[in-house]
Amino acid sequence: MNVLSSYQASSNAELPNTVITKKDRRYQLAKLFIIALVSIATVTLTIIDVIQTAKSFGKKEELTYKIQGSIDTAMVIHNLQIERGMTTLQLAFQRLHYAKERLKLRNIRRKTNESIVVLEKRDDTELRMLTGGTTSFWHTLEDFRRKIDFGRSNVIERLQTYRKWIIGLISTLAKYTESEDLGDYANVVYAYEMVILSKEEAGMERALGGLKFTQGKNFSAINTTWYNEKRVLAQNYLETAFLFSSELKNIHTSLFANTSHLFKKIDKKRKVLSRSAYQTFSDDEAYAWFELMTKYINIMLELQVRIAVVIETKLKEEIDQSTNQLVIRSLLLCFTLIVVPCIIISLARVQKSFYEYTLSLFDKVGLEQARTDFLMRENSRYVDSKYM
Repeated sequence: MNVLSSYQASSNAELPNTVITKKDRRYQLAKLFIIALVSIATVTLTIIDVIQTAKSFGKKEELTYKIQGSIDTAMVIHNLQIERGMTTLQLAFQRLHYAKERLKLRNIRRKTNESIVVLEKRDDTELRMLTGGTTSFWHTLEDFRRKIDFGRSNVIERLQTYRKWIIGLISTLAKYTESEDLGDYANVVYAYEMVILSKEEAGMERALGGLKFTQGKNFSAINTTWYNEKRVLAQNYLETAFLFSSELKNIHTSLFANTSHLFKKIDKKRKVLSRSAYQTFSDDEAYAWFELMTKYINIMLELQVRIAVVIETKLKEEIDQSTNQLVIRSLLLCFTLIVVPCIIISLARVQKSFYEYTLSLFDKVGLEQARTDFLMRENSRYVDSKYM
């Protein structure tokens, strides 16, 4: 038997292109492409999310700044209302030449000036509009005060001037909160504005009522109509505020819980003031009316301050929430930007190592196959030589 003739060499190792076909390569590249595409999409969406969160954060910060502007404006309005009421009462009594009364008025004016300084520090406030843009509000106000001190202004003219400035400031206050980004607290912001309007009408009611008590029958029917209008408007604005905010209504209820005696006294005097004529001059009645309405307006100020705190608290909560979201999303973006490229590079390296390992296996198999063939041939020669 011829062993050599019966010997069949082992099959040759397959070529790498046979083991790793073009289809396999395309499949692997497709997987890498899909992973890269998904990773890029994830990074893109994360970037968009961070940008949107940053924009939302910026809008809330801007809105917070505007709300603070409205609060600063409301304080100027309040101080002007107090100044208006006090000067109206003292001028009606002709008491401004008394040192005690002048000192009291000077202190009130100082508070007004301080609130104006706070408001003017804002970069979005221009008080010149209150005077038509010709002169500064500060100089106009000081000039107006000098006219009052020297008796060159009657009571009604003074009321109308203060009223014009306050209405202008209320318009400024409303513009601060004109925004599409008020969100869930839009109603409470609107209610806040209604409270300020109600307080302004109550301030006019106080001033006109005190004037009527001092002038008696000399207080005209037109001015009585004006007084009644302010009384009704004050109540209507407040009731409108209740419709927009249950929080405000609850705060109002708690503040006025023990004031039934105050309202009874106010209503009693309102009935007198609502008549077409008041025949008796009474400084005592005027002072009593002024004190009652001052107590009421001070409680309204507390209502105004508390609802402003509610708005600021809501905004602060959303700012904090937006800040946390922005930090989390920014960290996620940083993590994604670091990890995703590493994953893609690692996968590419694994793929490359796989191909290199496959090729090395092919070389090793080829070498081992050649060695085996050599040994087989040598062995067959040995066997043939032995049997020949």
